[in-house]
Amino acid sequence: MKIDHKQFLTALEACSAAINTKHSMPILQGIELKDGRLTGTDLETTITAEIEIQDYAGEHIIFPAKHMLSVAKVSKKEIEIILDKDHSIITLTSGKSVYKIPVLPADDYVEIKPFPETSNKINIDAIKDGWSFIKHTVAVGNVNKSYGGVLLQKIPEGIEMATTDIHRLSLYQIKNMEIADLKDSGVVVPATAMDQITNLFAGEVEVAFINHDQICIRHGGITFSGRMVANEFPNYKGIINNKMIGTEVAVVQKNDFSQSIKRVMVISEAKIIATVITLAGNIISTKLDADGISSSDEILCEKGPDEEITIGLNAKYLLDIQGTKINAVTEGGLTPFRTYEDTATYFYATAIMPLRI
Repeated sequence: MKIDHKQFLTALEACSAAINTKHSMPILQGIELKDGRLTGTDLETTITAEIEIQDYAGEHIIFPAKHMLSVAKVSKKEIEIILDKDHSIITLTSGKSVYKIPVLPADDYVEIKPFPETSNKINIDAIKDGWSFIKHTVAVGNVNKSYGGVLLQKIPEGIEMATTDIHRLSLYQIKNMEIADLKDSGVVVPATAMDQITNLFAGEVEVAFINHDQICIRHGGITFSGRMVANEFPNYKGIINNKMIGTEVAVVQKNDFSQSIKRVMVISEAKIIATVITLAGNIISTKLDADGISSSDEILCEKGPDEEITIGLNAKYLLDIQGTKINAVTEGGLTPFRTYEDTATYFYATAIMPLRI
């Protein structure tokens, strides 16, 4: 069989994203070639890529992902693959280069479920935008696995995405998007799977679900399938929601606010940088004391509170706020510091738990 080296490399790279080279099952350290498709899986995530093959006789091969990817990266010409009679070794030729690579027993590979017959078409770019806004508030290593994922849920306005790491909450609503097969209570997609989805796809895609515990996406010869988190996502709607619109006590350009925070926090390299934020009139002031050194900064805001509001926050969390404008909703003290941005295409909100000052 013969395969274009560029197409082969692209397909291998896509499928390798689902491979765990340290998996306890050796067969899952390989990539399957079957029916003109490459497949990689770790049982939680599966990625399949269709490829064009000349002189294909229906060979079923499982080859080591790591070695095959290394060979494909240095190949500059058409790749020819020949499987020996014992089905134990492939000979791969590209130009003057020849490689003999042992393969794994093809019959031992796991069965891959086909893409569901019913699917919805959506623009994945809107999901990608939302993920870029809220991925920084995903928890890593929490016992509750839902904290390590993103909630996708239907709402009257469209689709809502939410993440939390306990210390922060983030919410992103995609207006006028519909995924008919998404169950009413929503699904939690692991952060690693969402990263793979947003790296693999762009534009219009097909999305479907298998038994509401597996999400499937397909476009351009690439198919992704990932198992979702079974844990229930925490209830966040009492803290951040679109009822925040119009309740802000201060309004400031996000870039101006971020630059002010950066100027203040240069004196500290601590993991948690406790910063005092004071909102008074049309001034937002920031103050930090660290190791006997202090720093402060002030910026003008478009809108400010009539009465002074003071709150202690981790400066690093403030830099993670997304969007172009910060509409701050807070009572100060030990209440959450909440911000939002509302546009024609999305509503974004985040909440940061305060520090004692």
